[in-house]
Amino acid sequence: MPLRKCLFLKMLLVALCVSLIGCADEHKPEERPVSRVGPAPSFALAWGSLGSGDNQFNQPIGVTADKDGFVYVADSLNDCIKKYKGDGTFVAKWESGSLDDEDSAKPADVAIDGRNGVVYVVELEHHIVEKFSKYGGFMDVWGGAGAGDRQFYFPTGIAVDAAGNVYVADTKNSRIKKMRDDGTPLAKWNGPIESPLLRPEGVAVDASGNVYVADTHNSRVVKFDSQGEVVGVWGQRGEGNGQFYFPCAVAIDPDGYVYVADTYNHRIQKLRTDGTFVARWGTPGNYEDEFNEPRGVAVDSNGNVYVAEAGNHRVQKFTYPGR
Repeated sequence: MPLRKCLFLKMLLVALCVSLIGCADEHKPEERPVSRVGPAPSFALAWGSLGSGDNQFNQPIGVTADKDGFVYVADSLNDCIKKYKGDGTFVAKWESGSLDDEDSAKPADVAIDGRNGVVYVVELEHHIVEKFSKYGGFMDVWGGAGAGDRQFYFPTGIAVDAAGNVYVADTKNSRIKKMRDDGTPLAKWNGPIESPLLRPEGVAVDASGNVYVADTHNSRVVKFDSQGEVVGVWGQRGEGNGQFYFPCAVAIDPDGYVYVADTYNHRIQKLRTDGTFVARWGTPGNYEDEFNEPRGVAVDSNGNVYVAEAGNHRVQKFTYPGR
């Protein structure tokens, strides 16, 4: 073969290889940003998609776990509560016990009384709290639209303490209400005098009776002691560690750490009980470890973290290795 032709073929081969390598680089999967800061839990599994089936959701916005490891989801636009095992296996569902069939319930959050398994549900559009047995049997209903002691206005969050007292984030009344387990009003808290609560959507109680509030429209967390005195105010609007953007839910783990659904930053933050930042995880998206409007967060007795995503219509579970 003539030397000139041989060199031409070699040059053609090199050009082809470079072209192929370039094409391969162009089609590499896009590297997704690091989503973890600090000792955050690892992704374990996810379940759910948009729909009305047993393993589907339509804007789930509340989640909790009982002492036996069952997970309860407020499936808001499917108008029901769904119960699952910790691995996402469907167990049961139930709808409102007090509304007519033509009335949609719009459950916003769910809480469990650890003493007896009684289930409490806040229903957003009817301004009520419904009470069910651990098996889903309807027991009682409280509330109605208004600003009175026995009324709510678009309640969005609920929690139960060790004594069975019930706490409701009475969102558009911008207050937290504390009641006995029969609905008798005990107290109402509006937060710091100089900067009151503004449409709080989440509430949680720790083992010592301290109450943590996701003060949503103030983009902060407010901590109360068991008597309703403000003992901490954390955060402000922003994207930094310990800052929030319309946080919608809060939860406490068995070790006393506080988890905040930092909803419109599309992430979860973990804090100490004094508000010190510990960890965060999540970026906007629909892959594992990513979130689209995380509206609910819960932690079970083993420290597993569950996140209800309104925008992705699913629940993600996260675990700590070795627990």
